[in-house]
Amino acid sequence: MSVRWSKWWWLQIYSIPTWSADQRRAAGAFGVTFLATFLFMGLVFCYFIWRLQFTLNVALIGSAAISLFFATRYVRGMASDFFPDTVRKGDQAAAKRVGGTVILPDESPGLWWTDYGPGANYKRSHEETFTRNSIFLIALPLLYPAILYLPPLLMVWFDVSKRTSILATMVTMLPLSFFIGRKLTVWMWPDVVRRADENAFARFNHRKPTP
Repeated sequence: MSVRWSKWWWLQIYSIPTWSADQRRAAGAFGVTFLATFLFMGLVFCYFIWRLQFTLNVALIGSAAISLFFATRYVRGMASDFFPDTVRKGDQAAAKRVGGTVILPDESPGLWWTDYGPGANYKRSHEETFTRNSIFLIALPLLYPAILYLPPLLMVWFDVSKRTSILATMVTMLPLSFFIGRKLTVWMWPDVVRRADENAFARFNHRKPTP
């Protein structure tokens, strides 16, 4: 069976007996980062859901699912930030074991202004910082009043419970406010946002940002 190097090599449990010391240390770094992220986010989300008057079982299951998703998605980027040398040596040792080379595919930064993923250890450009701050400064004044005043109105208009109205407000207004913030930022500073997007892509893929 042909085996190729993968950035997820540390999840290939069947190959553990053949791992080098560098691979074991890197896998340990990934494991510690994943566990710490999962537990921290799990506690935060569990408390938030529980405060919305859901049962403890619902809060535990919901927070575990959300935390598992985010911890799995961002574990490699965060481990690379916290243990850069350990991860680099582990990647190189894993590639050497299968006779390949370390080739990390281009990562899309996605919503880079809210993201903490691969490449986040590279310094953000001035355009990225300006764009991110502008989006948040526009979005938050839209979000806070909605959180304060919309749930009571939903309770009256649709005869729903308090926790349902709060969840409905968060699910709809959180992405909507940041969507509006992004659109207004693009409208007001199109060239700056374009440069910020280009620099974010370069940063996430360890390339030199656009001068």
